[in-house]
Amino acid sequence: MLSLLLSSLVLAADSGPPKLELSFQTGWTAANDPRYDLLSDADVLGSLGLRAGVRVHPRVAVVLDWQHGGSMMEIYSYEDDDGNGESSFNSAFSVDQIGIGVLGDLKVGSWFRPYATVQGVLAVESLRLDDDPDHDDNSTQVRETGVGGGAYGALGVEFRIRLGKSGLVLAPYTELGGSYLSGAKLGQIGAVSFGGFAGRAGIGLRF
Repeated sequence: MLSLLLSSLVLAADSGPPKLELSFQTGWTAANDPRYDLLSDADVLGSLGLRAGVRVHPRVAVVLDWQHGGSMMEIYSYEDDDGNGESSFNSAFSVDQIGIGVLGDLKVGSWFRPYATVQGVLAVESLRLDDDPDHDDNSTQVRETGVGGGAYGALGVEFRIRLGKSGLVLAPYTELGGSYLSGAKLGQIGAVSFGGFAGRAGIGLRF
């Protein structure tokens, strides 16, 4: 199995860079805003998404990135020293990040591509507060939606493996960097912003 993988790497596409890409990826963004503590127990916003790209230069591509993440939490009206409380309402929070930018890479051997990407980001945040989550038509449900903006930048590495003689290239990758998303005002909770350490990891096709 190992020898087969090594052979595939040696035969990685080296006949010129592919022109198009489509990838499935996971992502994470630091969540340091105290308001986010009302919506999640986590210190990061996790997400799933897609990345598409078109190469405009042998070493540069324009990329479009979409990530969807969110959290659900039960919020208590009071809590005693033993952690017992009375549920007041439930929150459902989601963020859709749409990024567009450039990605530039370097050719190191036939299968290894270090790269850097910079993107401008539009973020659509949605919040639902509900004291009866079992009914969609609850008249007391509160819904808020807001739009914010920001930026994302990262350094990454991509590995390329040719899939036989089809011309398709399998490309797992990972990247680390930082992001900032200005908060979208969500009613009485206010603007929930995100910023700090961020990254992506995914796998896709290059063709």
